Amino acid sequence: MTYLQESNELLTYIKRATLCANPVSRELFLIMEEKRTNLAVAVDVTTKEELLHFARTLGPYICVLKTHIDMIRNFDLHLLLELQEIAKKYRFLIFEDRKFADIGKTVQEQYEGGIYKIANWSHMVTAHSVPGPGIVEGLR
Repeated sequence: MTYLQESNELLTYIKRATLCANPVSRELFLIMEEKRTNLAVAVDVTTKEELLHFARTLGPYICVLKTHIDMIRNFDLHLLLELQEIAKKYRFLIFEDRKFADIGKTVQEQYEGGIYKIANWSHMVTAHSVPGPGIVEGLR
């Protein structure tokens, strides 16, 4: 919980969700309230079996599962479908730690296309601000 600076009013996650304009942030606050946790876990593994095992095992206790999908040696689209099902079942967000760092058009292609199609399954991604505001536009 945090305090609203002007009034010293204690803000619950529910209250913060109502004040939040970003839909992903709002959903995260709601999950944190519902599950009574703010735990995010990084699952930096190299096989889909390991990733799915950790997602199933930790899913009931976390708000966010952070992945590096490009590290998965036996990646296939079925992995993404299973991961989405687990995230829905246990109500957590998927955070792909991709670290986008290129011009807007290139980032857009990486985000929407390629073999990973990150925009279709990840709720959050990382991006470097060095390339400028075009990167935000590309991801939007």
